[in-house]
Amino acid sequence: PWAGVVQRVALDEAGEEAATELANDAFATLFQALAEAGSAPAGPPWTALRPVPGAADVVETVLAVPLSGPAPEGLRVDGHEVVTGTLPRRVERYVDVRADAGDVDLLDDAPGGALPHPDLLGLMDAFDAEDAGAAPEIRQILADPEAGHVELAVTVREEAGAGQG
Repeated sequence: PWAGVVQRVALDEAGEEAATELANDAFATLFQALAEAGSAPAGPPWTALRPVPGAADVVETVLAVPLSGPAPEGLRVDGHEVVTGTLPRRVERYVDVRADAGDVDLLDDAPGGALPHPDLLGLMDAFDAEDAGAAPEIRQILADPEAGHVELAVTVREEAGAGQG
């Protein structure tokens, strides 16, 4: 099980620093609400980036925390839409990214913005015809973001059976 909050970010207006600050504030508020409800995290937090239908310049971001038990009933996080769920059993394509931001030149000053990280491009290249039904969502598991360690995952397909945290 997991609990999270939803943010919508306008891509043309969101600077990376401002978006990171908003996400950090939302995570802090979520962790506080979970602690007050007596719910303990069960692993590293993650974010999910989803397209917003009909809005090419807006992305929906779910900031989530895996939980050791069911999400608290009636969980409220001031100023945020709360979402809860259980990740289904699934097959994913993923990449483990371990890099210092200074190790890769993403051409931050390029017209149109920085380039995607090479590991993200490698993940996208790994998709084949069987993966055409993959969810249009990328999850970023924050394994140790201070050390530059994140995992990027895309669900290729769901499988029958019980879900997992």
